[in-house]
Amino acid sequence: MRINYTLRNILILICYLSIFFAVPLNAKFKYVFILTLAPIGLFLSKKTSNHFIFFVAVAYFMAITGLGTSFYTISIIILFATLIPCSYIYSEDNYQKNEILEYRNKELKKLKEHLKEEEIKVEKEGNLLKKELENIIQIYTISRNLTGKMTGIAGSEEIVKYFAPLNEVYNVIVTLRNKQNKLIITGISNQTMQEKWNEIIANNQFINKLQTVQIIDDFYSVENNPVIVCPIVLDNELTSCIFLVVDKKAVNIFLDKIKILFPHLILESKRIKLFTQLNEKARVDGLTGLYIRRYFIERLKNEIKRSRRYKTDFFIMMADLDFFKKINDTYGHLAGDKVLSTVSKIFTDSLMPEDLAARYGGEEFVFIIPSSDKNFVLNIAETIRKKVEETIFIEEDKKFSVTISIGIVKYDSKLKAKNIIELADKALYKAKKEGRNKIIIL
Repeated sequence: MRINYTLRNILILICYLSIFFAVPLNAKFKYVFILTLAPIGLFLSKKTSNHFIFFVAVAYFMAITGLGTSFYTISIIILFATLIPCSYIYSEDNYQKNEILEYRNKELKKLKEHLKEEEIKVEKEGNLLKKELENIIQIYTISRNLTGKMTGIAGSEEIVKYFAPLNEVYNVIVTLRNKQNKLIITGISNQTMQEKWNEIIANNQFINKLQTVQIIDDFYSVENNPVIVCPIVLDNELTSCIFLVVDKKAVNIFLDKIKILFPHLILESKRIKLFTQLNEKARVDGLTGLYIRRYFIERLKNEIKRSRRYKTDFFIMMADLDFFKKINDTYGHLAGDKVLSTVSKIFTDSLMPEDLAARYGGEEFVFIIPSSDKNFVLNIAETIRKKVEETIFIEEDKKFSVTISIGIVKYDSKLKAKNIIELADKALYKAKKEGRNKIIIL
């Protein structure tokens, strides 16, 4: 009878080995599959206790070759080693007695509980790996999208685009430091809150001292929800700041996510800053310090996209110095350059930080004024006109002054960049035709 038991057990072990190496299984299922050898080995070795050693040897072989030196292999080695004594107890002559049966049932119950515990551990490990994978995917996604952005404004829009669709996020506000060393909003998902956030950012100087990602309790009352602040500090200076208004229940989850993303945001901000510094030199007019025409067209197209997306308004102003050729002919081109430089300084001092001024060509200039208030834009134009008119120039002991004509047009969503420039030029032409030193708005 022992020979029959031996052949039977050998055939079963061969079947086990064949299935193990023939069927592709992941680590978890391999682990469970090997563990099933324990109860089967105990059961089949009840008449020949020494046969359980073969089951142990086969289990070790499958574990080491199939799972390597992992946690699963170690647990299998320990488990089967502890079951070897049980096989001897289980195979004694009085195995049919109730005491032995109860003992066997207890061992099997312990094994089942152990398997359940191991299954729970594996599930927890799987959940942790899944969470880490999600974080890696998020980092990759935002890093990949930011890599293609070469300006702070484009980067701001990408960050808003990334966070805004999330259900637990109620508002995303991205700010950048401008040339006047002030933080201004360059991206926001909830436009209705922009004025309120403008006021808060302008009146809270402690924002400039922030260094790490944190929840600011003082901002809770703004939208009645927690606000996570992510300061971007480069070269010991706050260059940008991201504000996330999130659901109360999800604040800790998003705080952890932002902390993971934080180093990558810093890295991308450094890249954008370096590119901006290099690009700034290439897009500024050397004489006036204003932006060149090519950059103005680029910004105008971006402003049109932004206006269509967020339903905002802006105006285009086109200005031209009256009788400028006469100044060059009378006082020389150096005097003309001095006039252009001085007038450009007047433009810069008269505009708001978010406005843009560019030299369109010769003595002609263009401006982008993000505003929905017609009177506000007219006041800016009048301030420029009056300051230019009142400025006295002295050349070869001779005093002279210049005047400026300005044409203004408000953007319409149906217009393209070329069309709105043509309309502004028509308004300027009308101002010239009506006597110069005037402001015409269409």
